[in-house]
Amino acid sequence: MSCFHLTKSLCDDLTSMILRYWWAHQDNDKKIHWLGKEKLMRPKSKGGLGFRDLYAFNIAMLACQGWRLIQQPFSLCAQVLKARYFPESDILHAKQRDGMSYTWRNILKGIKLLNKGIIWRVGNGENINIWKDPWLPRAQNRFIRTNRGPTVILSQRAY
Repeated sequence: MSCFHLTKSLCDDLTSMILRYWWAHQDNDKKIHWLGKEKLMRPKSKGGLGFRDLYAFNIAMLACQGWRLIQQPFSLCAQVLKARYFPESDILHAKQRDGMSYTWRNILKGIKLLNKGIIWRVGNGENINIWKDPWLPRAQNRFIRTNRGPTVILSQRAY
């Protein structure tokens, strides 16, 4: 699950098998569902039984692989992937292209999730590109919305 993207339908099938096992001890045995799917899938801290949403867990595991490549850019794996798939950019700006391996294509799905939520601290501001980097702490869009280019500042004269 940490290297390969499982489809939503496959994860739903696996979840239904797990729940069917929990609800009935044999495949053809139909018993009463004492707990609903929502309660089984709810975390234990919130009163559920803590069954995982397999699709969300799969995407999170792929994002962990991407995060590992960000945190350890000098590891052998990160250097090989960079040389092969994104030599001119960083991992957060890597794009899909022809000839990608199946594993890299799946890790890109996790990186896409990272791009939705990752922010970074501005620090001294030397490395920030204010027009292209997501650095504003907003819920919907973390990019600057102002138009680029010369701005006209009108001053009012006091008469």
